[in-house]
Amino acid sequence: MKMATGHWIVANTKANCELFAVDQVQQQGFDAYCPAFEAMVRHARKTSVRKKKPCFQATYLSG
Repeated sequence: MKMATGHWIVANTKANCELFAVDQVQQQGFDAYCPAFEAMVRHARKTSVRKKKPCFQATYLSG
Protein backbone atom coordinates (compact mmCIF):
# COMPACT_ATOMS: atom_id res chain seq x y z
CA MET A 1 0.00 0.00 0.00
CA LYS A 2 1.38 3.39 -0.95
CA MET A 3 1.07 5.98 1.81
CA ALA A 4 -0.39 9.34 0.85
CA THR A 5 1.82 12.41 1.18
CA GLY A 6 -1.05 14.85 1.72
CA HIS A 7 -3.05 15.71 4.80
CA TRP A 8 -3.55 13.28 7.67
CA ILE A 9 -6.61 12.86 9.84
CA VAL A 10 -6.68 11.43 13.36
CA ALA A 11 -9.98 9.73 14.13
CA ASN A 12 -11.51 8.97 17.50
CA THR A 13 -13.13 5.50 17.62
CA LYS A 14 -15.08 3.42 20.08
CA ALA A 15 -12.91 1.46 22.50
CA ASN A 16 -11.62 -1.86 21.09
CA CYS A 17 -12.97 -1.04 17.59
CA GLU A 18 -9.79 0.54 16.20
CA LEU A 19 -8.83 -2.32 13.88
CA PHE A 20 -12.43 -2.65 12.65
CA ALA A 21 -12.49 1.09 11.86
CA VAL A 22 -9.21 0.84 9.92
CA ASP A 23 -10.64 -2.06 7.93
CA GLN A 24 -13.76 -0.07 7.05
CA VAL A 25 -11.77 3.01 5.98
CA GLN A 26 -9.49 0.87 3.78
CA GLN A 27 -12.51 -0.76 2.12
CA GLN A 28 -13.66 2.74 1.13
CA GLY A 29 -10.36 3.28 -0.72
CA PHE A 30 -8.46 5.42 1.80
CA ASP A 31 -5.06 4.72 3.32
CA ALA A 32 -5.24 4.03 7.05
CA TYR A 33 -2.58 3.31 9.64
CA CYS A 34 -3.04 1.97 13.14
CA PRO A 35 0.20 0.90 14.85
CA ALA A 36 -0.37 -2.39 16.67
CA PHE A 37 1.48 -5.07 18.60
CA GLU A 38 0.81 -8.69 19.52
CA ALA A 39 -0.22 -9.25 23.11
CA MET A 40 -0.67 -12.49 25.05
CA VAL A 41 -4.17 -12.87 26.43
CA ARG A 42 -4.58 -15.40 29.22
CA HIS A 43 -7.81 -16.71 30.64
CA ALA A 44 -8.51 -19.16 33.42
CA ARG A 45 -8.63 -22.74 32.12
CA LYS A 46 -7.54 -21.68 28.62
CA THR A 47 -4.25 -21.53 26.84
CA SER A 48 -2.61 -18.25 25.97
CA VAL A 49 -3.73 -16.54 22.77
CA ARG A 50 -1.89 -13.89 20.76
CA LYS A 51 -4.11 -10.94 19.80
CA LYS A 52 -3.30 -7.89 17.75
CA LYS A 53 -3.85 -4.78 19.89
CA PRO A 54 -3.50 -1.14 18.85
CA CYS A 55 -0.72 0.93 20.44
CA PHE A 56 -3.05 3.90 20.92
CA GLN A 57 -6.53 3.18 22.23
CA ALA A 58 -9.49 4.71 20.37
CA THR A 59 -7.46 6.38 17.56
CA TYR A 60 -6.18 5.68 14.06
CA LEU A 61 -4.63 7.77 11.29
CA SER A 62 -6.03 8.22 7.81
CA GLY A 63 -4.21 9.91 4.99
